[in-house]
Amino acid sequence: EFIVYWFNGSAKTVLFRRNLNPVAPPADRGCQEFTVALPDRPDGRIYLQVLPGPDGNYSWDWTAWGEIRFTPEQPEK
Repeated sequence: EFIVYWFNGSAKTVLFRRNLNPVAPPADRGCQEFTVALPDRPDGRIYLQVLPGPDGNYSWDWTAWGEIRFTPEQPEK
């Protein structure tokens, strides 16, 4: 399970959450891409978290984060 959240020390906001099960759906295999809209709040931090999923089983789990980019949103014209 991949989670991206914003936290300012007291308030936590989950921005993205996805559970992968590469044994079953082939779409869950290989590299995955996602985009997250970041909050416009300067008083917190963004956290990237990996959990074992709903079964709580870390057996055979492996993961990596790559090509993480933080870019400002472009104003609409």
